[in-house]
Amino acid sequence: MSTDSIDALESVKKDIKRIRRSGSSAEIFGWALLLFAAAVVWLSGTKAVLFILFGVFTLVGLFFVCSGKYIKDGFGRKTKIALLATSVVAFPLCFGILPIYVYIRSADSYRKFKELPDKIQLLFNKPKPLRIRVLNVIALVCIVIIGAASIVLKLDRIDTAARQISRSSVQSAPKVNTAAKYRFTITFPGSVSEADFTEKVSSHQVSYASFSSTAGKGAGDYKVYAYHFPETYFKYSSMPQADLAAAVHKSLIASVQGLHGVLANSSPSTYTGHASEDAEFTCQTFAGTRTGYIRVFYIDSYEYSVIAIGSSNDDFSNFANSFRFKGI
Repeated sequence: MSTDSIDALESVKKDIKRIRRSGSSAEIFGWALLLFAAAVVWLSGTKAVLFILFGVFTLVGLFFVCSGKYIKDGFGRKTKIALLATSVVAFPLCFGILPIYVYIRSADSYRKFKELPDKIQLLFNKPKPLRIRVLNVIALVCIVIIGAASIVLKLDRIDTAARQISRSSVQSAPKVNTAAKYRFTITFPGSVSEADFTEKVSSHQVSYASFSSTAGKGAGDYKVYAYHFPETYFKYSSMPQADLAAAVHKSLIASVQGLHGVLANSSPSTYTGHASEDAEFTCQTFAGTRTGYIRVFYIDSYEYSVIAIGSSNDDFSNFANSFRFKGI
């Protein structure tokens, strides 16, 4: 064999080694992207962005791992395509030294592959499955565990931040103060509209008022109905507890029916030391069938119905628990 032939053969061997080493670089970059996917979720502020970022970096990382291993193992019929695809995908990711290096090596290897002699390129025409080793499986399992833990922690952080924002919005929301007339304050999620009424109960005039607000964007409608029963005719303040509980339940049923609702469940309880009853119901609104929550209770000669429609149970509880009775 002539010296020129030996030199040409050595040059081909070097080119093949460079091609396979470019595959190793792509595989390493892929593992780095998989680890980065677990870290990048902490840059997101919402759940949607979190899953989009994690999904994109995970898919791209798996692509580089698989294509890199295929190129590194050598002599596969799709090596040329894998080199081209690796360089194309790596190009828009050139934001650091490693992706730039992977892009340059893949593009250069693709060029060298095309320049290989035809007989050498024939060696790459045999089918070759992607070989997955035990070490690769262990590494992938570890990365999955790290990624899952990172997502769970970040989701908990997002939920905590949302609850804090919700609390701060409630704290800064309008507070209705009716101490002069209906003896209570309560914090609504938004601006409040008030209306005063009277009705006859057992032939006696009873004054009452409604207070309404909305959290906006379908987050719920909030209401309070406050009744003042004249102490001369109505003895709710001195009524036995069993009779008062029956009166509370009767008022709750009437309130749900007044909202054209259907009672789902109810539970008698004690609220601020007074007989009360909480219930869940459904009612028809312009937005369709919605779930509502109500709490009815008597304090002295006053009856209160605290209602939320279309809100979560937690939001209703926060709203109802902001009620404060202002005695004389």
